Amino acid sequence: LKEEENNNGSSPISFNSNNNQPIDLFGGNTKGEWYFYNAALKSKGANDFKTKWGDRTNNDNWRRKSSVNKIQANTTGDIDGVTKDSKADKNTDKKDNNTTGNIQNTELSYGALAKDLPLTPEKIGNSNDLISGNLLALAKIYQDDLEDFQMAAVTYEEYLKRFPDKLIDGEVYLGLYYCYTKLGNPGRAAYYKNLLSTKFADTKFGKMALNPASLNLRTKDPLVTKKYEDIYDLFIEGKFTEALAAKKIADSVFGNNYWTPQLLYIEAVYYIKDRKDSLAVIVLNNIINGYPKSPLKEKASNLKEVLSRRKAIEDYLTSLQVTRVGDDKQVIVNDKVVSKPQPVTAITVPPKTILPPAVIPIIKDSVKKLSPLITNGTFTLNPSAPHFVIMIMDKVDQVYVTESKNAFTRYNRENYGSQNIELSKDVLDANRNLLVFSSFANSDAAVIYYDKLRRAAPTEISWLSPAKYSFLVISADNLQVLKANKNISAYKTLLNTQYPGRF
Repeated sequence: LKEEENNNGSSPISFNSNNNQPIDLFGGNTKGEWYFYNAALKSKGANDFKTKWGDRTNNDNWRRKSSVNKIQANTTGDIDGVTKDSKADKNTDKKDNNTTGNIQNTELSYGALAKDLPLTPEKIGNSNDLISGNLLALAKIYQDDLEDFQMAAVTYEEYLKRFPDKLIDGEVYLGLYYCYTKLGNPGRAAYYKNLLSTKFADTKFGKMALNPASLNLRTKDPLVTKKYEDIYDLFIEGKFTEALAAKKIADSVFGNNYWTPQLLYIEAVYYIKDRKDSLAVIVLNNIINGYPKSPLKEKASNLKEVLSRRKAIEDYLTSLQVTRVGDDKQVIVNDKVVSKPQPVTAITVPPKTILPPAVIPIIKDSVKKLSPLITNGTFTLNPSAPHFVIMIMDKVDQVYVTESKNAFTRYNRENYGSQNIELSKDVLDANRNLLVFSSFANSDAAVIYYDKLRRAAPTEISWLSPAKYSFLVISADNLQVLKANKNISAYKTLLNTQYPGRF
């Protein structure tokens, strides 16, 4: 940089071909003096050098640095390596150096390069404070913004392993207690609640643990929340008459609240099912106009637009000979009975050819070498076998099961259109329905999709409470065993031996 500053551009580089001719430094010396004793020759040589190379200090590697500088000038748009406004460029370079910690001016020595490394106790402490703060912030994003309680719990646990002494008045324990409560793990939730009550009982976070309703900042009144949760459950379970009556009473008492958009959307879907389109439009308009910042506004607008074309759509489908699939219709995958879906409306199309097991289309999403067979006596996990991703929905009426299926069909079409992910309905027992996403090359490929699907669910089906559904990765054989014994916890335990903490 100093060399460039010395050459202010007043001595342009000459490309005269004569300059490239070899010069005899010792020729023409009639006095017979040594070159460096001849002042005239020394002066002429210095002037020639300055004309060609500019003013330069007596430094090593000046020719190599000159070539590098020319290359850098060409890459920044300069013509023939000559900077148009050298002063402006120098000022800009100085500003850039100041904003980046003078990286370009850093001495290339061990001491200069190591001075910013956390090698002293003080610097190590500052580095750990920065890492712990960011790790805790990441956990809060998973918990509060994304509502991905599984990943939030994993991040909190990682925080505890790395920084067991940085508990921040029990905030970490509170986060774990809240996440495990949401995940339906009462054992771990009670463990961290006990730590809060014994070690941080007098702190803000310890007091919050004694009042679960205060954990959700959007919930202001536990009485209101409990009332609307009961109404929500009635809607989702298909008890529409009771739900509408209870909602009317609650609305007259409590007015609008956090639950209103979700319940309005669910109410609209119910009216559409009963072909009460005018009532559905009124409810959808309430969402659109009354809750412009709600994530359900866009869904309500789309549903309203489709509803306005309902007759035309139904007439078109009728002309395509729409039939209803019977209750005894079975879906065959790998020559095995996989599902017995509930009645759904389908378009009559030519029968699909069922391929033999060896050539069934699967989504190849991983080439990782997988673990051998793992078994717990009931289930056998074969990571190399094709796998499904299943969504387990607890006490959800068929209206909302179908609506969820439609939402995820749109999601797959928009995000995985080239992978041809098939989605079908199935039943686990009288209270639990299944959505089966098939199929994936192996368990690792299924887990990759599982992670993305789980993160997308709160947005795609925002009207359905996360407590009402969960996701698993499972093979066709284990799905049949699960449908027979209903032992989800045993299968999760086996699955977590291959993917610790993921399920």
